[in-house]
Amino acid sequence: MNLIKTIVTSAVAGGLMVVATGCQDTFTEINQDPSSLTTATPQQLFTQAVYEWQPCNYGVWFFLAPKFAVQSGLGVTTAGVSRTLLESTASRDGFRTINVLGYKYAMEQELSKMTEAEAYRYSNIKAALDVLLVYMGIYDTDDCGDMPFTEAAQGRFGGTLTPKYDRVEELYTLWLGYLDDAIDAFRNNTNQISLDKNDLVYRGDWGKWAKLANSVKLKIAARMIHQDFSRAKSIAAEVVAAPCGYMNDISDDMVFNKATETISTGAGSHLDRGEIAYNSANTTVSYNGQAPSRQLVDFMIENEDPRVRFFYTKNDFNSEVVRWFLENGRKSDIPWYVMENVETETVDGKETFKAWKGKGEPWVRYYGIPGTYGGAEIMTDEYKQYFHLRDYQTEIPGNKSFTGTSLFSEYMLQGRYDFTLPTAPESNMVVTRTEPRPWYGMYMTSAETNFYLAEFAVYGAVSGAADTYFSRALRLSVEAYDNLAGKNRIPYYSETYDYDPNEATIALKEGEIDAMLSHDAYRLTGNKADDLEKIFLHMEIHFSYLPKDQYVTGRRSGVPMFESTLFPRADYSRDNFPASTFARRTAVGNISPTDLMKDKLAEAYTAQGFTAGAIDGSTLNSERVWQDVGAPQWGAGPNVR
Repeated sequence: MNLIKTIVTSAVAGGLMVVATGCQDTFTEINQDPSSLTTATPQQLFTQAVYEWQPCNYGVWFFLAPKFAVQSGLGVTTAGVSRTLLESTASRDGFRTINVLGYKYAMEQELSKMTEAEAYRYSNIKAALDVLLVYMGIYDTDDCGDMPFTEAAQGRFGGTLTPKYDRVEELYTLWLGYLDDAIDAFRNNTNQISLDKNDLVYRGDWGKWAKLANSVKLKIAARMIHQDFSRAKSIAAEVVAAPCGYMNDISDDMVFNKATETISTGAGSHLDRGEIAYNSANTTVSYNGQAPSRQLVDFMIENEDPRVRFFYTKNDFNSEVVRWFLENGRKSDIPWYVMENVETETVDGKETFKAWKGKGEPWVRYYGIPGTYGGAEIMTDEYKQYFHLRDYQTEIPGNKSFTGTSLFSEYMLQGRYDFTLPTAPESNMVVTRTEPRPWYGMYMTSAETNFYLAEFAVYGAVSGAADTYFSRALRLSVEAYDNLAGKNRIPYYSETYDYDPNEATIALKEGEIDAMLSHDAYRLTGNKADDLEKIFLHMEIHFSYLPKDQYVTGRRSGVPMFESTLFPRADYSRDNFPASTFARRTAVGNISPTDLMKDKLAEAYTAQGFTAGAIDGSTLNSERVWQDVGAPQWGAGPNVR
């Protein structure tokens, strides 16, 4: 998608701030000052809804993602695995669908003022907004179940201020209807108003919107396998047979940015002007030290999976840094796991860097952190050089310090995160990047669609071979993250900064996907149990930057599995943390007697069997959301085949 500049008007419709997009002369065609507008077009309302639409916002990444990753079995933090990460969880993420839902009713209000024939021309715009609502609604119900929807966001239009909580199973049925209606609209409606630049997602391409709507049905089907397996399989079959097609190429992926620079959002708007263009201004994953497990990084590197380079940061030990430590007699300050990949030589009586061993750059710059419980408290050199490396790095010129392990990439999550190249302690070279970069988010993808189809092919629900879907999913996943890394201009993607002669870029190279797919861990064999394990594991890896999806996939599949020969899950039962103590949902707070919604909250919690105020893992494991009832325990493996 080409970058566009977004200008926001101060028009108000039904009390809602609205926007318009395009060039500075957006309003020249109507020859009217934007500040004089008192109503908004459906196109403008749609754009503002997209601005509000953010399934994985700062709160998800800051509060929930570190715990989701550990509980799912794929992550750790720089502080190690702890009781807090295993047992408890943050409070419910909230109902961000409602922020967007209000625009649906504002749009309907504007359309009600038109003739039937005129309003019909906006049907596809309404349908596109419904698709966005369903996608967001799935996320809002993922972590803690029932939510207000059918009566929500209507207060300003005469509706109730105390909307009921709709049951998840009822919402899934409702949303499937929304998606089917949207597909029908996108395929059959004629003489429709074009969104053009007001559509930041697909630029008014109704064919792509139809594929998205059809593919989102699979997200619901996957979440229904433990409650209505027959219906779930039927939905998957409908998706494959649908004339509109499903997302099956990187050009279909839902990857877009909302603006290219800080913009004005109008007087009184609550939207942050910079976050629209650059996403969060606050640190997210780096604040909590969110990192991949050593097991996961080793697995990906062993199988030559290029995504390890897009997911995680290079460590600080480039060859010039290693050279300095060696030549200055500080070899012991270099982490032992880094030294395993270093070939040295003696020059003029000094040991120095000669070459990288193993797979070489850039592979040798990625290291995960052990998932051992309480690893940060184990004071052996093996663990200290993962968790306490700075203790070794004393009296280093320039007060510099160097990190040996990799982190989740903050550069993939925000466009205002600075980069400074690691240079040797006595180097005078300074390379920094501080300019903001328009941020691209990635949501539903063709890779995700094909992972679901591989799963349902194993169930016998859809035509086509499971291994064909699976291979395509893996290929598309690598292409999608390579594309995202390039758009977000993450460090080392296409430049080495002319400092280290041994530095290598991380962009996808020709032949790398084929090399990855040649490994047994990335191929199906026809053994149903083994194939499902591989599909679910790789689906979770694909969801590394969609933390709720990763959590839900691990929760519904029981993968990674204990005692697996593919990717064994860490077992903390000997540390008094069996799988039954890991949370399977987020917490709901105690009900305040002054809360206007107190009766509705009490009804919702009772209906779901939730204990208000409970934050312990055992309770949050046994009191499950509807779609999780009947799913396997963490690590137990798939129980639906």
